[in-house]
Amino acid sequence: MSTGKTQIAKSAYFIRNIIIIVSARTQCQAGRRRRIQTAPYEKAGFYGRIFQTSGQEAETIGAETGSPAQAKQPRIILLDELRGFAVLLMIFYHGFYVAYAAFDFSIGKVLFDFFTPVEPFFAGLFIVISGISSRLSRSNAKRGLKLLGVALAVTLVTAVLLPLAGAGGFGIYFGILHFLALSMLAFAALRPLLDKIKPAWGAAASFALYFLTRGLTAGWLGPNISGFLKFSLPARLYEIPWLFPLGVCTSSFSSADYFPLIPWFFIFAAGTFLGAALKQGKVPGSAYRRRVPPLAFLGRHALAVYIAHVPAVAAVLALVTLLLRLR
Repeated sequence: MSTGKTQIAKSAYFIRNIIIIVSARTQCQAGRRRRIQTAPYEKAGFYGRIFQTSGQEAETIGAETGSPAQAKQPRIILLDELRGFAVLLMIFYHGFYVAYAAFDFSIGKVLFDFFTPVEPFFAGLFIVISGISSRLSRSNAKRGLKLLGVALAVTLVTAVLLPLAGAGGFGIYFGILHFLALSMLAFAALRPLLDKIKPAWGAAASFALYFLTRGLTAGWLGPNISGFLKFSLPARLYEIPWLFPLGVCTSSFSSADYFPLIPWFFIFAAGTFLGAALKQGKVPGSAYRRRVPPLAFLGRHALAVYIAHVPAVAAVLALVTLLLRLR
């Protein structure tokens, strides 16, 4: 009888040891899985920690390392929404212009003139965000070349094909797309040098250079505070027809959309330095949350919207004109 009890005790002891070993192995594997799952985010620094704790969907831009084994950086949704807001203002602004220039709506002229003073602010917002995005991108040369092709196509349509169709006066010779394309290419070439500059100093210097060169197209440089420290440039300089991409254009030059490299490249450069600060983790976690999905959508598809918005606005205005004539 005692022998049977001894056998039962040994069996129970053996089974208990098996359970302990299996449980310990399971816990070890679970711990290892947790370490494997969290390690890429720990390696990714601030972006990784935000991605791990924010509970957002895995909407990402390419990681700086480009390694598929490492975690990708989460997309900063706030940048999309701000870009979308700038795009929305651009749609209305250009719509007002088309309304009075192509369809002779007097209200379009009134609204266009009313919003013209603030146009540099939302255009500047768009350019700053483009600079930030370029700092976060690893393929600026490729992106710049593609965008330059699109910009040249816009010039072909607006400056050559539309006049042939009897709709002249809307030629775009150096608009926002031309500017952004060349800015991306310039940043790609200058990036090794710009990477050596502290973001705060670089951004401050860029904004200062914009302020000092903002009057180049009007023939002057300097702070020009109520006429103080305003330095006029030689009139002969503005007789050279091929300097318009730099901001020096003749009196006969005309472009329906015009963003010269000077002074606007300095706003783009400021954005690249702000982007460097973002890469260092100086951005709140709330910037990764989606607040206004329509604006985020516009921001993520800004190029397609830019190309399509003028024809779309013109089609709507043509329909409105037709309906008014039928009344």
